[in-house]
Amino acid sequence: MPGQITATHEQPRFMQSIPPGEWKLAQGNSASAGQLIYANPEGQRVAVPNIWYNQPVEWNIEAMLFYARRAEEQAVRLEAEAANPPLGAEDPDWHRREHLHRAADARDVAARCLRLADRMQEEGIPLREDVSETQDAVDQEPELAPSI
Repeated sequence: MPGQITATHEQPRFMQSIPPGEWKLAQGNSASAGQLIYANPEGQRVAVPNIWYNQPVEWNIEAMLFYARRAEEQAVRLEAEAANPPLGAEDPDWHRREHLHRAADARDVAARCLRLADRMQEEGIPLREDVSETQDAVDQEPELAPSI
């Protein structure tokens, strides 16, 4: 039917992740929902879902740097609010301590994001915290229990 949309997983040459070998992004961007198209030097093309482990590492680094900046901005805002409890606050000391604690947590998040961005830059592959391999290596198919 004209105008009918085909789901990504029903596209020709759909794969869950980029196959082994030399593949370059041919179509798609970080904001495109649905799929990315990769091509190899022989001209073969595959469609894969637009998910972090299929995206170019540069996109993942950019995202981590964005999250680090946002977390640092949050820490600065919380520290400023800690110094100015709302009028009539029942326990201004608690307000100050709570905001400083949350600011420290935000700074920890920023530092973790920066460390992860550095690791991705060094290794050249998309990563998640405490994961040193791509998603395919992490999400192995579960072993089936033997039938009785």
